[in-house]
Amino acid sequence: MKLVSLPDYPIPDGVIVSSIRAADGVELRFARWPGPFDARGTVVLLQGRAEFIEKYFEVIGELISRGFGVVTFDWRGQGLSDRLLPDKRKGYIEDFAQYDLDFHSIFEQVVQPGCRPPYLGLAHSTGAAMLLRAVARRSVPIDSLILTSPMIGLPFLSESGLARIALRLLVSAGFGTRYVPGGHDDIMDLRPFAGNKRTSDQGRYERCARLVAAQPDLGLGSPTIGWTAAAAEATHEFADPDFPRRILARSLVIAPGRDQIVSPAASRAFSERSNSIKYVMVANSKHELLMEHDEFRSQFWAAFDSFWT
Repeated sequence: MKLVSLPDYPIPDGVIVSSIRAADGVELRFARWPGPFDARGTVVLLQGRAEFIEKYFEVIGELISRGFGVVTFDWRGQGLSDRLLPDKRKGYIEDFAQYDLDFHSIFEQVVQPGCRPPYLGLAHSTGAAMLLRAVARRSVPIDSLILTSPMIGLPFLSESGLARIALRLLVSAGFGTRYVPGGHDDIMDLRPFAGNKRTSDQGRYERCARLVAAQPDLGLGSPTIGWTAAAAEATHEFADPDFPRRILARSLVIAPGRDQIVSPAASRAFSERSNSIKYVMVANSKHELLMEHDEFRSQFWAAFDSFWT
């Protein structure tokens, strides 16, 4: 296993990169930065759909500069972890329980044996949904949570019983491995900057594209019907009024004001149902807050530093 870098975007110093196998045999690529000898703890960084370790080098460097160790990994079906279909550009999962297994396996085989506690979960979008599931079920000993653009609600899907039924029927009929209507195999990170819903920072957007151009195996196309059905079912769980009350760890939700991929309103409503969750809105930022302009990222880091101190 290796990491991909660019001349102007190097790998942060001190990395250990390798792979493990989850309990079902799927190989997962991970990277670990132990941080300083007297590290303040370890940040477990959970990526969103179609993301990969290299995309977060800048963020990892910023965490190390704050005195933390860092662990991150590629979810199954993306990055350089095992893909689940012969067509490797299809974003596919059968059930989010498979992602649960990935997270538990990384925690059991990488984090607990070799990483300094306390453990802080920093998670984006799909990764944030997985972190919430794990903490609610007490399956990993995470001490604090910071969630950016959490996939708590998906517009037109999470709260629509009809949409979820239709997706389940399509999966049952054997269409789960097909792209969602309108989806295609064009690598998401190589699509034009203009009109994207992810970030308004063209430099960071194009940096990610250059990483994928350097190693096309990092890239992923549109989600499949199966992935979308699994996501709709997983996020529907968050509508249960009791779910937020099971999040006992101190938590911070940071939602971009211009998010068109997940629902900021759902994140706010979820946060307001728990005394342990603080909610912050970053106005005018798009979905990928950590890949946004510095004016938005600085608001994230101010909230992060205030939360952790």
